[in-house]
Amino acid sequence: MIKCDQLSKKFYPSLFSKKEIFALQEISIEAIKGQTYALAGPNGSGKTTLLSCILGMYHPTSGSCSINNLHPQEAHSRINMGYLPENFSTYPDITPVEAIKHYALLSDKTIETSAVDEWLTKFDLFHERHRKIRGFSKGMIQRLGMVISLIHDPELIIWDEPSSGLDPEGRKLVLDLILEQKKKGKTIIVSSHILSDIERTCDHLWILKKGKLILDDNIHIACERANCKTVEELYLLKIQAEHI
Repeated sequence: MIKCDQLSKKFYPSLFSKKEIFALQEISIEAIKGQTYALAGPNGSGKTTLLSCILGMYHPTSGSCSINNLHPQEAHSRINMGYLPENFSTYPDITPVEAIKHYALLSDKTIETSAVDEWLTKFDLFHERHRKIRGFSKGMIQRLGMVISLIHDPELIIWDEPSSGLDPEGRKLVLDLILEQKKKGKTIIVSSHILSDIERTCDHLWILKKGKLILDDNIHIACERANCKTVEELYLLKIQAEHI
């Protein structure tokens, strides 16, 4: 499904700067169809940069990334992909229904009105369906982003901090959705700081620190090997042990 091979990405702090900053350093990972992957790490560790390379938003400085053996920027690799950025935003002067139909066109799929209503009801947005998004709270916009990322029934789901801006009820909805999509055999990648949620929903864990991959393992096997009872214990052990 997804393969990154010796993937590196560097940036320059400013237009005239000669100093290089490596956001990712030689990352090699593979995501297998039907598995759920968690991406964790401190702020600034390269999580969003890695997701951006997988999505084709960034071009690697070196190494490669492919989805179904295609370059991420090729249209065919995007058709069955659902992406939710950490801070989802859309046009403020349209309604949720208009936003959903707009993004559905980008995935080359026609979404029936009944399906739109069903998803909006599921995310407690049905009664807001004809209201301008400008007046929405951050949590409402985030829930709309989840609808848009799932309504076209994607094969691959990539969510970057999906619980951002959500209340406890919204966070539970995120967990339920991940488990629901997992049962359907979807391939899921979730970046999250909420380690207990990772433990409840994911099969595999990637941990980044300062752009380097310090863990790539099945969650239960990694915890057992490190004699850790929880993912939080495992995460802290790995982060504190790696002096990068």
